[in-house]
Amino acid sequence: MNRIGRRKFIRNSTALVFGAAGISRAEERYREFLRDINQAVVFTIANRTTSDYELDLARQASSDVLIRGWFKWGTTKPSRELQPLPGKAHAFGALFGGGVTCSAVYDTENGITREQLLDMATRGADGELVDAWGRPGVRHGSLSSPAYLDYLFRWCREQIDLGADYLFMDEHNAALSAKEGFDDHSLADFRSYLRTECPDCTFDSRESLRAQGNNALLPYWRRFRTWRDDRAWKSLTDRIRVYAKQHNREVLISANGLAKYVDLQVLGIWTKWAAKDGHIDVSENLLPYWQTLVRQGRALAGKRVPVVLFHDWGQGNPPFKWLSVSQSEREVWMRTRGAEIYAAGAFFAFPVIGPFGCDSGKDGTISVMAEQAAFYKANRDLYLNAEFLGANTVQSATPDLSLAVWSKPDSHAVIVHVVNRNVVNGVLKPRRDVVATLPLDRVPTQASVISPDFRGERPVRCRIADGRLNLELGELNAYSVAILRYQEEIGLGRLHDQFISATSPK
Repeated sequence: MNRIGRRKFIRNSTALVFGAAGISRAEERYREFLRDINQAVVFTIANRTTSDYELDLARQASSDVLIRGWFKWGTTKPSRELQPLPGKAHAFGALFGGGVTCSAVYDTENGITREQLLDMATRGADGELVDAWGRPGVRHGSLSSPAYLDYLFRWCREQIDLGADYLFMDEHNAALSAKEGFDDHSLADFRSYLRTECPDCTFDSRESLRAQGNNALLPYWRRFRTWRDDRAWKSLTDRIRVYAKQHNREVLISANGLAKYVDLQVLGIWTKWAAKDGHIDVSENLLPYWQTLVRQGRALAGKRVPVVLFHDWGQGNPPFKWLSVSQSEREVWMRTRGAEIYAAGAFFAFPVIGPFGCDSGKDGTISVMAEQAAFYKANRDLYLNAEFLGANTVQSATPDLSLAVWSKPDSHAVIVHVVNRNVVNGVLKPRRDVVATLPLDRVPTQASVISPDFRGERPVRCRIADGRLNLELGELNAYSVAILRYQEEIGLGRLHDQFISATSPK
């Protein structure tokens, strides 16, 4: 589809979703996502959303959930002027997300006194304040400090009161370096921990922990830190949910990274963002890796939750690698690597607005985000009501493809995701005469292929050769999904990857 055709398709799709007649449906979707976040299929990074312009970018991207629409960092705090924004997001069917950092405390942020800072900030092994990330005037908070935990909750409470539906809790373990964590509150907690775990151990002061090497206390100290961080995180998430319920609200929670006690898992793409000679590099098949994150995220949460991947901005030069390549290459990345993430059962959070000049409206990438999101929404059922089976059991002689096979038991359908990673110097090279093979010995009753790269469905020719089912997919641009429909149940055992556990959360 050419760019003009894409724009017409996006406008038509948007009109169907957000037209005046669709307001009640939008409200139903908003409430549906609160009841079951697993019904959301399009996530956007919207950091920060403080105006109608920024909110409209998420609307254009058909966002179901705005991640980090508000965010407390330093002196940044919600304003009463922002209160209308969650309601406006609800009007187009989206949840509005807020959030806080659970790590950083600036020396004078929000009018805190020196006494309050000293009570909340952690210390080094010498008992002195530590410059977090080597930046003077920035500290890490102590998760053993009742005052600091109250301070974190204060910002959660304020955002809930202003209408936030979801809270993104950044660095929920306070992100301490090895030289931090020796504040008086933590040391007192450690003494209590030792009395329970190792009554024979003696501990007098932080001096006992400064020695390295064969220090017998260090293994206990590390276990204590893990235990304490979990206790603080559990306490904070419980407190948020109790407060919301007391005020007849429902509030969803995630950390930044895989965590327990969450409603969705949200984590940044760090080492898996690759560039070579100034161009995006999608040569590695990462689909099995993304699927591993899905399984780990659900296992850690103890239930089926969305696993959402996003481009975190972090630090370095440039601090936001997403902006280190051209607009056209960011678009190719979303159409290929973003599709690969969806094919693995995870979700990519489209960066509609962010720091360091990230603005999809100004750079034009919003059109591709809207195009991709329209496809995922139109085919929501394939991503939400089907089950991943394997990435190794579907094969092709065409190189540089990422493939996955899913099942849809309620309709006896088999779904095959095919992603083209043939990208040279940032330019996507379409493939022709693509054939995928499956370890099945029955031809489906009907087979077709759909794609964000063309409209409608195209037929797929199927045949059995050497005991395998061959799917003749024809031309592959960036991403295609083949749907194989059977009239009755077929055996799917040979389609399962060996690493898929039958006991993982569904």
